[in-house]
Amino acid sequence: MKLIYRGVRYDSTETPLPTVETGHTGRYRGLEVHFRHAESIPPQPVNDLTYRGVAYRTGAEAFAPSSVPASRPVTSPISQPLTAGSVMSTQSISARARVQMMSRHHQAAAREQLALDRAAAELGLGHLSSTFSRIQGKMQHDIAISCEPSSVAMS
Repeated sequence: MKLIYRGVRYDSTETPLPTVETGHTGRYRGLEVHFRHAESIPPQPVNDLTYRGVAYRTGAEAFAPSSVPASRPVTSPISQPLTAGSVMSTQSISARARVQMMSRHHQAAAREQLALDRAAAELGLGHLSSTFSRIQGKMQHDIAISCEPSSVAMS
């Protein structure tokens, strides 16, 4: 079969792959389909290529399997007493909690601002991105609850 790719003409030489029927059947668009798999997986071609001046080889194994050292089996877990240095300090936990709270606060503020912009666009007022409803960064509790992300209403 004669093919052209980006102006280069070449002959397609397809190598037939021997397959074996698995005995499993399925349905595709209302028709029964018999599944097959290859008898043996053909080896990948080995190519010497260059990418941005760096030569590399495809299709060849990166290392010989015999050069991999055998790992020893784990017999029992190593137990060590807990020390002050091994346990996370309460400051890091409180810092993480603070970062998570700030992140949720910013996400709720962004959702609130987006809802304000959408409502303004529906009314024909344009973008109100310079307008912000909150005073001194305080959030009302009813707004915080209504701004929570919902797994049902994802847009």
